[in-house]
Amino acid sequence: MFFALVSSGIYGGIHALAWHSTFPNEGEKRFWRVSSLILAAPPAAALAAWGLFIMATTVFRAVINIVTQIRRHSAPSKSPTEAGSDHRGERTEQEGLSFRKRWGERLKAWMEVTGATLVFLIQGFGPSVLLFVYFPARVYLIWESFRTVFCLPPEVYIAAEWPQYLPHIT
Repeated sequence: MFFALVSSGIYGGIHALAWHSTFPNEGEKRFWRVSSLILAAPPAAALAAWGLFIMATTVFRAVINIVTQIRRHSAPSKSPTEAGSDHRGERTEQEGLSFRKRWGERLKAWMEVTGATLVFLIQGFGPSVLLFVYFPARVYLIWESFRTVFCLPPEVYIAAEWPQYLPHIT
């Protein structure tokens, strides 16, 4: 999967180098640009999705830690009758651990559901995106590469004079 994403990005990037090239008409130039972006986009989209998933998970963990700390430190102060026993402190610590455990389990469940959803989306929509977007863009770039050879200006066919200056045997 990694190799497919990287090779697609490189292939699309190479074709995007012709961004400002001359084309027979403006429509073909736009199709070329869009097709190049379609081929170069999958690595960026995959990286963005992965980054968002990691960022959301990190933020969720940070919120759990912050709320745990707030709950731990916001326990009411001990009354004079409780001053001799440490039950309230233990209970607060246990509440914090219980809260952290509950939300840790929720985070784990969220990560599993999100991962499963991403896999479902990739497996469900991936083939149709490949079939109806990626392959036509790739075919268009190949077709246009060969077709534009027939639309070159006449100056291209003028023989170059510089080879006569290269050493050669006659």
